[in-house]
Amino acid sequence: MTQQTRPLEGKVRFGLIGFGAWGRHHADAIHKTPGAELVAIGARSEASCAAARAAYPEARVYAHYEELLADNSIEIVDIVVPSYLHHEIARQALEAGKHLLLEKPMAITLAECDDLIATARRHDDQHVEAGVGEFGFGTGRVLSHGPAVLPNRASGQEAGW
Repeated sequence: MTQQTRPLEGKVRFGLIGFGAWGRHHADAIHKTPGAELVAIGARSEASCAAARAAYPEARVYAHYEELLADNSIEIVDIVVPSYLHHEIARQALEAGKHLLLEKPMAITLAECDDLIATARRHDDQHVEAGVGEFGFGTGRVLSHGPAVLPNRASGQEAGW
């Protein structure tokens, strides 16, 4: 299933997978960024689901990340989970037609990294960003990434939506 590409109008709709300590920071950065909308959160434990609902009542909260990936309203998935889960979840996100933000490390083996790159190339209308550059925690905002998604990537500036 591949998600339809849309023009850069309106808010970019984010899904967040992982609502632990770092996931909460990512949720806050997405929420504070003009032009971004946190529409869904995937959290594993009931306590994390309850915390996500309390903090972001406008966002749908899923106990299973596969349900979040099936949500066609989500354009970008931000994955903030333990490193050993990166490959499995990121691959499924790409296969679901989502753009991807992935906390470092990209994966735990070179073979898994190669597989994610190959999967992204098969879905050439998608963009993947891996590493620490996605968020400006000093400003609490998402920084621009992915040229077709967040337009000011080449300049390294915050997205000016």
